[in-house]
Amino acid sequence: MLYWPEAPGPELIAQLQKADFSKLQDLFNSGVCVLKCPKTNEDVLCYPTAKMNANPAYYNCQYYPGNAVSTAVSSAVSSATGSAKVGAAAGAGLARVGPPFRYTTINVLDHFCLPDAADYIKPEYLETIKT
Repeated sequence: MLYWPEAPGPELIAQLQKADFSKLQDLFNSGVCVLKCPKTNEDVLCYPTAKMNANPAYYNCQYYPGNAVSTAVSSAVSSATGSAKVGAAAGAGLARVGPPFRYTTINVLDHFCLPDAADYIKPEYLETIKT
């Protein structure tokens, strides 16, 4: 199943909203195959792509939008912020500060892990959309 560890950029979203699907392949290429659709509080079980391995913003199939800092700086804040060390493939000696970009997903058509709207939309909004 395809999961997106990083949100698409505003330019791509704008193109898709205009029904310009020329960059749809870029959206698919930014996803990663996962064993199951993850919940916010679960591990993301994936096989990291070459892009993920080359980018220190990724660790354990998760995207950390915060800046990479040295281990000397990160050791002082890791217990307070929950930073995660970046693996050797993505730059040893760096650490992630702050939480990863995460969202609860649902399985759609046994192929895609899409955001679970019930996780972030109020129930009354869902009822309005359904009617």
